[in-house]
Amino acid sequence: ADDIAVGQPGSEQVLIFFGPFTADLTDADADVVISVRSGGIFEGVGTELVAARFDSDDRDDLVIGTGLSDGWAGGVVVLYGGATATAIQLHHNNPSDMGDAVGYFMRPDDGRIQSPGWHLTNLGRTQGSADDNDDLAIGFYDEKELAILRGINMQPMTGLVEVSPDLVYQDLIDEGPDPDTFGASTYFGTASCGIPDANNDGAGDIAIGAWATGDNDGRVVLVDGNLSGTQTVDGATLIAEILPETGVEFLGTELACDGDVDGDGIMDLVVAARDTTMDVMILLVWYGDDLPLGSVNTSSAHYMVASPFTLVAPINLSRPAELSWVGDVNNAGLEDLCWADYVDDGSFQLLWDE
Repeated sequence: ADDIAVGQPGSEQVLIFFGPFTADLTDADADVVISVRSGGIFEGVGTELVAARFDSDDRDDLVIGTGLSDGWAGGVVVLYGGATATAIQLHHNNPSDMGDAVGYFMRPDDGRIQSPGWHLTNLGRTQGSADDNDDLAIGFYDEKELAILRGINMQPMTGLVEVSPDLVYQDLIDEGPDPDTFGASTYFGTASCGIPDANNDGAGDIAIGAWATGDNDGRVVLVDGNLSGTQTVDGATLIAEILPETGVEFLGTELACDGDVDGDGIMDLVVAARDTTMDVMILLVWYGDDLPLGSVNTSSAHYMVASPFTLVAPINLSRPAELSWVGDVNNAGLEDLCWADYVDDGSFQLLWDE
């Protein structure tokens, strides 16, 4: 059965509950507690949580965002799966209370201080058929870049080992010339996901949202996943740009790409936005076997569904909604979606096919 990891950044811990689940759970029921050892650099542990197969041992690994670490510089911790310890205390150079848990941590170099770890995504495998590791997208709190950290097969012998910034930022997608005429952040990279091979080069590609482009109009770009080095979103890197039609805003506020809406076995692209006419949050779906190419608008979506709640621009947050695939909850043979508008009233909705 699958397990659940719950982040509690205010308490500096992550709780892991082993499935299956047959009753309500409290903090005391956690099977594993990951916390912070005093005197270290980690803060805001559990800001984001992602499961990924960061190496090739076929076990899920846990990626933990520590968005406040080291004086708001931020950071990311990767703990490899397979540890038996039930109490793990993270520390950047003291492994004495980590048991048999091992992994890596990363923080920004001197030129990037806007909290990597606020936005993490498992992109899947984006480097072709020989790629056997998941890749990790690291978004920043208020930047216009997205770092792609490739999987690392060699696990440390003990504790946490720091990954050099040169490796973390080796493959970087830069938004390039600012399309935002209003001067504020576009929040490029606060939402991203891996998509099927859209440009037919044999490797998976990447969708990236920038929901505050323009006057919160937003946009989504599809870029080459098999990029190398620092690349701007233009030229050969850009596969498609999706722009909002009249009546749509906040386009790209959240993305989900690891589920199959139409049941054809190919992962689809799901994009959250706001419909200003209905005054509600909407989901726009592009099927994975017919992803857009070039410049299109939201009228090209294959499917749209409206929510019962609104979508409100956040204050001092960088993404106003959440969207996640949650498995097949109604046993209908298709995966289901959960979406939430936590800025307005905290409501959420579970969507399934019958």
